[in-house]
Amino acid sequence: MASHGWAEFFTQDGTPYYFNSQTEETSWDKPDVLKSEDELQDSGDWVWAPHESEGYVCGQITNEYHTGETEVTTEDGEVVVVGKKEKHRITKALKGSLKKNHADLVQMDEISEPMIQNNLRLRFNNNQIYTNIG
Repeated sequence: MASHGWAEFFTQDGTPYYFNSQTEETSWDKPDVLKSEDELQDSGDWVWAPHESEGYVCGQITNEYHTGETEVTTEDGEVVVVGKKEKHRITKALKGSLKKNHADLVQMDEISEPMIQNNLRLRFNNNQIYTNIG
């Protein structure tokens, strides 16, 4: 194990998580010491932005205009412009939690409208239509 103590592990469903043997910290987010150069350039603050057809999408703020509009770019390169009146709906996202599929919504790291919607979308795409709460 490296001197920083971080190691990557996987859950039963293949989701990566990270454990530090020195501090006994566990994280869904990949620590910077394990990231490649490309991953370090991609790191930064992630947000949920309202989207006309998807409800919410996750991305990074790439521009803020003098008109009050905010430009958000998703992981797959889609650019979403959020109007001044909708800007209050942009919220911080926990990127490490995006690919986690929870059968019980109470087990989610963050319980918010965008995260619940994201989890339900993941489950639907995996043909897992039943979800618990509690």
